[in-house]
Amino acid sequence: MKKIAQSIIVSLCVAVVPAVTLNAGQIQATWNGATSGNWTTDLNWVFDTAPVNRVFPNNDTANNDFFNVRIDNNGPAASVATLDTLATVDSLAVDADDRLNIEAGRSLTLVRDAGRAGSGSVSNDGIMNLTANNSFAADLRISGGDVVLGGAGTLTMSNVPFNRIFGSTAGDRLIHDVGHTIIGSGQLGVNLMEIDNRGTITANQTTALSVDPDAAGMTNSGLMHAVNGGTLALASGVYTNTAGVGSEGMIRADAATVSMSNAIVTGGNLESINGGVINLTNSSFLDGVVTNTAGGVLNGAGGRLRGQVMNAAGADIVINAGGFLDLLAPSSYTNDGTIQLNANNSFAAELRVVDGDVTLNGSGTLAMSDNAFNRVFGLGADPQLINAAAHTIAGSGQLGVNLMEIDNRGTITANQNTALSVNPNGSGMTNSGLMQSVSGGTLRLEGGAYTNTAGVGSEGMIRADAATVSMSNAVVTGGNLESI
Repeated sequence: MKKIAQSIIVSLCVAVVPAVTLNAGQIQATWNGATSGNWTTDLNWVFDTAPVNRVFPNNDTANNDFFNVRIDNNGPAASVATLDTLATVDSLAVDADDRLNIEAGRSLTLVRDAGRAGSGSVSNDGIMNLTANNSFAADLRISGGDVVLGGAGTLTMSNVPFNRIFGSTAGDRLIHDVGHTIIGSGQLGVNLMEIDNRGTITANQTTALSVDPDAAGMTNSGLMHAVNGGTLALASGVYTNTAGVGSEGMIRADAATVSMSNAIVTGGNLESINGGVINLTNSSFLDGVVTNTAGGVLNGAGGRLRGQVMNAAGADIVINAGGFLDLLAPSSYTNDGTIQLNANNSFAAELRVVDGDVTLNGSGTLAMSDNAFNRVFGLGADPQLINAAAHTIAGSGQLGVNLMEIDNRGTITANQNTALSVNPNGSGMTNSGLMQSVSGGTLRLEGGAYTNTAGVGSEGMIRADAATVSMSNAVVTGGNLESI
């Protein structure tokens, strides 16, 4: 009976082992501790299992050899490994005192395979360098789904545009994990992978770092920023800022530039500090917080904002000729600095109120250049501009364009050679503040109903102060009309 039982146990063992050995064919390749050398040099590697047909790590599907690479697996030396070939591996680990250089004209592909435990991961506690030049790209590629780039280290890209991080197969996603940094210049995404940033992405060189996810978009719960005069360029795509570890997703221009082109960003924070510049070109930032601090510039060359927008004293929101900026309701807009409309004789500059009430709060100024093609008007359902009590609209151009209701509680000033024309839509205009012309300027009230009402400390005033107020087909009720 005992012999029968032993026979059964042996038989079961023989049957079970192949079924649970999911990692068959995986080989650990360890850099042998040489201080520097090339990936393709066989003496630089120690394998825990001999490969069938490889002398350096490079997945060999035909022979079922798949490599987990370790540089240098806590070896005593500070190692520098140089990738001088095109290689594919399952996973990579770089120690804190070690470095992997991916040369121009070379690529490293990380493969995710559900049947091979640990595949599709990078644990980088040291430095990985992409060293493209102006003739040849240097690539980090992912394949097979979700690949994690983590650790406490840095992936550094040289100051050329041909460093690339992208996916090789449909459905690829790079998860850039908490604690890790991608820094430098080049292309992240290349419209070929989804991106989930939980760490830090930094543009810090004269050549831009361009972020371009595929149709699945990008999620950011970490920090994406431009510093040191660099440019972070967000290309066409959908970006979602979400809550992360200790913060909500942040996009920041810190004495540098963040440019968005055909991008839709939702939630989180968009910030300019230390004189940073934010460029919105046919792009939207929706349902988050925009903070433009003193010295900062936000350029609206086709932008849409909805959420909480704060333009500090000493900061500028600039809409140049040919550009527009849409302010969507419901939102909070506080302008303590300057919003500039800079039309010329060929192209308008437009600030547009969209879908409801938009209030310009704060103690700043909406300043319009001396040109008739500056325009402030409404789009969509029931647009109304509310110029709050401490806020000023000044200069030349068109306010209303017969396309929005206007509620002035602050100051509207015509002060230049070219007139400031006010023309509300059929809902008319309410004025509990001051509307005036000064310094030889002309304030024109065109067709519509104007109602002067009691405001804070005064009743609505329309005044010509060494200047001209002209009314054409206008009906004004109540308040004060004054020439001084």
